[in-house]
Amino acid sequence: MKTFSKILTAFAATALLATGCVNEDPAYKKNDPGTTPPDPNAKGYLALADMSMRVVIDSDTETKPGDTSDETAKPQTRADEVQPDVDAYIVEILDASKKSVLKEKYGDLMASINETGRLELAVGSYTMEVRSEEAAAMQTAAWEHPVYFGSQEFAIEKNKTTPIDEIVCTLNNIKVTLMCSKDLADKLTDATKSTVTLGETAMTFEKSETRAAYFLPQAESNTLKLHLEGAFADDPDTPVRINKTISDVKAGQWRKLSIVITYSDKGDIKLDITVDGFVADDEIPVGDPDNDEEPAFPIAPTLECPGYDLTKPFRLMASMFDAEGNYTQPFAFDLTSSNGIESFVLTISSDNAQLTGMVASIGGPAFDLCAIGSSDPAYTLLSGLGFPLGDDLKGAKAKSFDIAGAMKQLYPGFEGTHTFAFAMTDAKGLTSSASLTLIVDPEHENNAPTVVWEGYDIDKRYTISEDTPIDINIAAEAGIKSLVVKIVSEKLTPEELLSVGIPAEFDLCDVPGAGHNSPEEVANALKQFGFPVNEEVKDKTVLPTISITPFVSLLFMVANECNNDFVLTITDNAGQTTEKTLMLYVP
Repeated sequence: MKTFSKILTAFAATALLATGCVNEDPAYKKNDPGTTPPDPNAKGYLALADMSMRVVIDSDTETKPGDTSDETAKPQTRADEVQPDVDAYIVEILDASKKSVLKEKYGDLMASINETGRLELAVGSYTMEVRSEEAAAMQTAAWEHPVYFGSQEFAIEKNKTTPIDEIVCTLNNIKVTLMCSKDLADKLTDATKSTVTLGETAMTFEKSETRAAYFLPQAESNTLKLHLEGAFADDPDTPVRINKTISDVKAGQWRKLSIVITYSDKGDIKLDITVDGFVADDEIPVGDPDNDEEPAFPIAPTLECPGYDLTKPFRLMASMFDAEGNYTQPFAFDLTSSNGIESFVLTISSDNAQLTGMVASIGGPAFDLCAIGSSDPAYTLLSGLGFPLGDDLKGAKAKSFDIAGAMKQLYPGFEGTHTFAFAMTDAKGLTSSASLTLIVDPEHENNAPTVVWEGYDIDKRYTISEDTPIDINIAAEAGIKSLVVKIVSEKLTPEELLSVGIPAEFDLCDVPGAGHNSPEEVANALKQFGFPVNEEVKDKTVLPTISITPFVSLLFMVANECNNDFVLTITDNAGQTTEKTLMLYVP
């Protein structure tokens, strides 16, 4: 692995020089023409005598299954006498090239500094990182196991002393709790449980679970998925299932999930999941323990549509419907309103005159779904499309509804661009909005994304030479939503790739961080090896030819006499996915 790192580092440096680079030396390394270059052996000092460690943790009020209130206190910094054992925290100093120049436990470091209270370091830029445990020891998920991290950049100048006074560590993983009040728990069978997953990692919450699960983030932005499986105690043969997607979850956040009961206008009991999001140091109001209806964290209503990006138009296509014209996938919305929904205004607009005329004939284009009863002219149409109406919606704190039926009504008869705009107001006057734009254009439907290896059949494996051109052309008429590359090699392991900051799997539309490297650093490394990144890829309909010949040259150096594959998974903005594998044997 060390040999590989040296080869790849040298190779990357050569590639960077070949393409040209900008001089990014810090100011202390720059010299005016005619001046004497800086002494490469120059030293300076890092003062540590006054350095202290502070850990910011959440001090939430523990919620037991017997609680009916929902109390949460503002996160506090622990007093010195109850701070965690920071002496065991790992302190690492990295130079500008991310090379470790010092690594010790905080307690050992403070005990070992000399009487001057400072360390001698070469002149340059540094980052001090502090973590509560070794990165290699961090579990992907565990009960009641928070991990804390902090960092501070500093520069060492010749014969000068740079002080570090305080390092602040905050939560570095994702906290997840699931609350089920006792009165609700009594209504559920003992077998009822909820599973929360992040990628391949899963934690299962029993209905009486009070512990917090801590997940190690896999990227800067993560997606949690919850699946509840169970039944009501008075009807154990009828299963109850709920799926919930929580997106854009980041390190340092606490996602507080609650199982709640909702009622239809017929009095039927249903279950749903609400989600509150907290961040360390947020000011979080404490709920009134004498008022069960007072939400602990008042936020404006939210409307999510798992699996669909409401910020982009969605194109309906024939491949999405069965032989009877039914839309084959759910088109489900999840409405959450901690204060209860008071008004839910749906405004339907379209460039199709026939559709706008129909909407106008029933009182449109705007409808307050909370105010529509069975005698309203719009009731039959809107309920048929799948929208909740009247008492089934008004006052609800959580509501799920599926408008897949609307897709059948629109496609293929109503060509054009149609927008469903939602304006929501809760009982305390908090407002929010969202919209769904649908495109119906049967004559010019998009094809699935295409991947072509110029001059070769990409579905076959080839034995290549060092001068074999690896030029890939990718097109997606609907625009590229994600382009995931997975490197699978019989010799080049993910750990070896990660050791130099390149992950074995990455989305070129949203390049993630890897190891100690930031997303920007990973993106720069990928660009050196021929990959376009981020805005060069996202939403593009045609990409310039991707030539990964520089990366293939590397394979001849460190991963020869074996198969080296690149799995390309392209998903477009219409939800279509194409997967192709570039299969190479390197002799």
